[in-house]
Amino acid sequence: MSPRRREYPKDRTSYYSKHFFKDLEKEVAATARECEMYGDLCKGQRYDFQEPITHKNLHTVPFIPTQFFKVSLEQYFALLRVPREQIVSYHVSSSTSEDPSVVGRTASDITQIKENWVTAWRKFLNLEKTDYCLNFAPGHIAMKAVARRSGAEVKGRRLYVDFINAIMDPYVAVEYTVKLRFWKTIAQVFRFRIKAVAEICKKTVLKMLRRRKGTECLILGGNPLLMNRLLTTEFKGEEHPLGEYGWVGTGGGGWDGVKAQIKMEPLGKPEFMETIQRIFHIPMEHFRDNYTFTETPSAFLGHWSKKHEDIVMHVPPTSKIVVRHQKTLEPVKPGAEGLLEVLTPYGVQGAACTAVLVDDIVKFLGDNRSTCPECGHEGATFIIKGRQKGAPGRSCSSIVSWMEEYQD
Repeated sequence: MSPRRREYPKDRTSYYSKHFFKDLEKEVAATARECEMYGDLCKGQRYDFQEPITHKNLHTVPFIPTQFFKVSLEQYFALLRVPREQIVSYHVSSSTSEDPSVVGRTASDITQIKENWVTAWRKFLNLEKTDYCLNFAPGHIAMKAVARRSGAEVKGRRLYVDFINAIMDPYVAVEYTVKLRFWKTIAQVFRFRIKAVAEICKKTVLKMLRRRKGTECLILGGNPLLMNRLLTTEFKGEEHPLGEYGWVGTGGGGWDGVKAQIKMEPLGKPEFMETIQRIFHIPMEHFRDNYTFTETPSAFLGHWSKKHEDIVMHVPPTSKIVVRHQKTLEPVKPGAEGLLEVLTPYGVQGAACTAVLVDDIVKFLGDNRSTCPECGHEGATFIIKGRQKGAPGRSCSSIVSWMEEYQD
């Protein structure tokens, strides 16, 4: 029996399309008033709050690099826009470098982020017709334990990926395939090793496959490294046809073989998809990849592109992007590669996240006024190429001097 679904949030695409730039103008000004650090940045760049923001001058909005949210820099409180008592949760990144980001969020931020993801999943991942999800990730209890070890001295901290995973829980029946093994963990303790033992559980996968009936839809979601590890080792020679009733919604990156504490061989996307098709017979048109980063509330989803032989990410109507040259930080045109910057006035009441530059390198395909020729989605598109080595801007003279002061 399929789960009972909650009511879906209203699709506000038309509102965002009509009011985005006016809302962004208000939010940039409000952020500068409420966050001294961002206000100093705007002042240092002599930003003109009276000039209307348009597609042409979007790149002039002052941005904050994601490095300034890192635990080691101890500036995540300085980046808040509201008193600490108004923060209901601190979202923490699952950092590979052991130096996670920490972002404070208000109740309205939480509501907006949930809307962003549900809207994206409805559009790209068939959420309204989906009954089950196998999420190749640890469950919420294990994720909470990881968040407590993040080094962030804040109450209410939670891994951002765990928060996103939980958004889907009310809409479909979700099973998390990474299980903590109690007795094996106890055995490690008796050997004086403080180490929890986690395994990817094939039984969980088979149980849900048996539970699904007829035309009920199922999503294979979560980390592609974990998914591939189980399928290539435990499902050799097996077939469990889902066909058109199966969808793939990978997320969290890791294609290069590294994600948080997971370190494996790099995973080729075509090879991964071939494995999925061999076992589950899911058509290529049903493959999706989720992308975000902790410092933005935006939800990006992408589909496989035959033309580019890669996954093309789509920018939602709640956001705009700028792609910047890795050295000069000047905006580049479609066709070039650079660092991704995301701008949004929605879901950023808690911290100065209105314009954030991340150290992910992307290939810029279509600008904010473009339409995807393969699926018809309106908005910018890009392909994730990797991550810049080292923190962007720390050795770059084009970054304003105030940043160096906060690093000391």
